[in-house]
Amino acid sequence: MKLFFDIPFLRKIDNDLKQAEKTNSLCIIDNILSNYDHLDIYIEEDSSIKDELETLGFDDDDSSIFDLGGLSLPGKIHKKISSFNSNWVDSIENELNNLNEIDQVLVFTYEKRNFQELEKKGILCFNYSNYVKEIQAIIDICHIKIDLSYELKNIKIGEYPKTIGNLWNPIKDIVNKLTFNKIVINDKYILVNNYNQKIEKNLGLFLNQILFSRKNITIDIYTSNFIQRKKNESKPSITEILKDVEEKWNLLNSKISDNKIGIISNLEEKEEKEEKIYLKKMDFHDRIMYFNYLVIDSTKGFNLMPHIPSNSQIIFETIFNKYTYDRIINHNNLIIEQNKFIIKEHKKNKGKEPFLFFPKEGPNNWISKIKSTSEK
Repeated sequence: MKLFFDIPFLRKIDNDLKQAEKTNSLCIIDNILSNYDHLDIYIEEDSSIKDELETLGFDDDDSSIFDLGGLSLPGKIHKKISSFNSNWVDSIENELNNLNEIDQVLVFTYEKRNFQELEKKGILCFNYSNYVKEIQAIIDICHIKIDLSYELKNIKIGEYPKTIGNLWNPIKDIVNKLTFNKIVINDKYILVNNYNQKIEKNLGLFLNQILFSRKNITIDIYTSNFIQRKKNESKPSITEILKDVEEKWNLLNSKISDNKIGIISNLEEKEEKEEKIYLKKMDFHDRIMYFNYLVIDSTKGFNLMPHIPSNSQIIFETIFNKYTYDRIINHNNLIIEQNKFIIKEHKKNKGKEPFLFFPKEGPNNWISKIKSTSEK
């Protein structure tokens, strides 16, 4: 995760950390700097600090400036930041505009700045006047559970019963609280499209709700069950599966054509009558949606409508919980390994393998996306 600060913001929160009473949002920032791993820190240069450093004989790129305590950075904060990969930058805006990839990027400035276009690209931006309220709002709205044991009209969201007409409405509201530029979905049955699991009433509806005003969002759907047959019916052929996958990709793409959808196999490897059904580099068991800063767990999967009361629940949490932050990183690493394995199988079988991913051709062919992800 990349964190951007300007010096005035750091000085203010350094002073706030010395106070007896601390807000939950301040404690979250403190926890990120104290306990989170895999952080890159970027600090915007302050002209007065630069003059002080030059007077003492330090160059701009001298890493020892992070050990100068209260001179270059606030006393308590500098000890935390100095343990990470830390960098001075001339301008936060310029640095953000030059990022090749935006995965998890948080920006903290003292004054409010015009970051609207950057936020649309998936960057979370805060200033000293709003960070307490905004981070707490994210916790209140996005760290929540939905109890699916109730009838729809009395569904329990968090601690309170709500009257809703469709389960996707509160999910949409939670997701829209945070910016994002990618969605990764793992659910073996999300594209089955049975009479009681219609795509248009579930994933199709949801994507249309959250993406109608967004562009260039990448959606990766890891799944494996497409055509459901009765036990006494023959299994679908590879040709039938590939045709079905293409039809469902077209159905989803017709609703959100300004975004990029990929359907990727998460089938396990097994032999059946000398036929290789297919592979698994990791166990894709749980039904999960990943966004840049948010994870949604649904034990029964994401074919939620029509709603039937069950013993399941939907759990939402963000990276402001360290467990969830670590979980996103670990799962992403496993997915990258899975993607590498898929590329290897694709090359080995020279494109004649069972279903691996779609689309394979055209301007949005998914092999290029998988390669770029796997090579990072």
